[in-house]
Amino acid sequence: MKSVFVIMPFKDFFNEYYNHVYKPALEGCGYTVERADDIFSPTPILEDIRNSIKKSDVIFCDMTEKNANVFYELGLAHSIGKPVILITQSLDDVPFDLRQIRCLTYNPLTTMWKSKFKNDVKKALKEVEKGIFYNGTMYGNEMQIVFNELGIKQIYPKAARIDSLERAILSAKEFRSIAYVGDTFAEYHRDEYKQLFKNGTSFFILVGREYSDFLNEVEAMENMKKGTVSDKIKNVKSEYARLKEENPTGKGTVEIRQFNTEFRNSITMCKDENGNTTAWLTVMFSNRRAADSFMLEFDSERGLEYCESYFKKMWDLHSDDVLYKSSGKSFDLPIKDIAIDDSFTTV
Repeated sequence: MKSVFVIMPFKDFFNEYYNHVYKPALEGCGYTVERADDIFSPTPILEDIRNSIKKSDVIFCDMTEKNANVFYELGLAHSIGKPVILITQSLDDVPFDLRQIRCLTYNPLTTMWKSKFKNDVKKALKEVEKGIFYNGTMYGNEMQIVFNELGIKQIYPKAARIDSLERAILSAKEFRSIAYVGDTFAEYHRDEYKQLFKNGTSFFILVGREYSDFLNEVEAMENMKKGTVSDKIKNVKSEYARLKEENPTGKGTVEIRQFNTEFRNSITMCKDENGNTTAWLTVMFSNRRAADSFMLEFDSERGLEYCESYFKKMWDLHSDDVLYKSSGKSFDLPIKDIAIDDSFTTV
């Protein structure tokens, strides 16, 4: 059974709402319900709250009265990307930066508020069950259709460590990447990359052009010192060039190409020795800040076909802009062309 953790102020009338309205409404939708004072354990209360938030499927949060403890617990829920249903008696109690998240309002002074509230909660939970969430925000029907059609296996915050991605990279026979900085993963797994190159892994990397207007924009948006991203790209080139320099007899290949225009979506693709391909697509919000992006992992034929075609189109488009090449081998992907779905570029 799915579970809900309730975050709310602790006062007599709020306790009344919890016991006679919130809890019955949530349980009526098939969820187990818990809040902090339901926990009985010898561990510190904050640790209990963190654990309860982590294990719950949904967070139900009453923002009424701008309670500091409520804000703290809500921050914990958002930090791990839990879906949150916000409720309040007044939208004035909801901080400005949270108003992008749909919030249920209720007025306990009206005669039918309890029945209306239960219906609203039921609708909200149904939306949660069919929705795609990142950092507490549910994406609308158009994005859900795209996700379902492409067979999204998992959605991750950009900063999350993704074990499946790391395993795929470290066992890849072919590695492909599109990103304005490039694959800095090599910096942290230099020895493993050397072994991959020695054994014949091919690396195909598309990165932003150093000191281009686009990268200058990125640096300004991310509050970086001018030249920071370009310096990182130089490091990426050096890391991959070192694979050939330190393994002259290695069977692998490296090719790095550059782009001079904005790519809002980056892709990482890995093919193993059996020819099985996995792919991860990083989707940027309209403001293009890296911290506000998320990553999708694909496990369907349709999703992989999308990534294959997207990469091939972008790679071929920049065939005359090679930053580094370790051998004469050229990358060619014999797949059918498909329409690139613009839904991913309008998030």
